[in-house]
Amino acid sequence: MISIGLLGCGRIGQVHALSLSRIRGARLTAVADAVPAAAETLAKAYGAEVRTAEQIIAANDIDAVIIATPTTLHYEQIHALAAAGKAIFCEKPIDL
Repeated sequence: MISIGLLGCGRIGQVHALSLSRIRGARLTAVADAVPAAAETLAKAYGAEVRTAEQIIAANDIDAVIIATPTTLHYEQIHALAAAGKAIFCEKPIDL
């Protein structure tokens, strides 16, 4: 089972969470969002935990992370996740 974290629980984050729920062998483990209510709603819908982005990046129980945050955050998050050894899927565009 691959454990996945999600950064960004807005519209596109919700689309990715739904897609993950349909993949056998994948589990949405944790979500993070700047709007706590958005993270809590998505976490509840998919049985995930609410964590900070930093906690998801550093987590030993997360194998891969979907970046669905605002574009201005992508560059820093990609580099932090790569340094942490995580597999990364970044929503477009990569950076401004």
